[in-house]
Amino acid sequence: MNTDILMKCYCKSREMTSYYSNLLNNDSLNNMEKDIIYDLLLNNVNASVTIKKIFDHTDETESMLEKNCSS
Repeated sequence: MNTDILMKCYCKSREMTSYYSNLLNNDSLNNMEKDIIYDLLLNNVNASVTIKKIFDHTDETESMLEKNCSS
């Protein structure tokens, strides 16, 4: 299996999760906006978890995922 595409998806999902988390700290958002952003955040967390499960068969999963996302 070519994991390059999944790795890029995982990294982008983590990036977006961080972005949405930061947005939720914005006090100027109304409740509806916060709910929408929270749903988007959860979707990205679920995507990251799903992709990580694919890589769980290796002992080096965590370091491999973190190393590839930081480059």
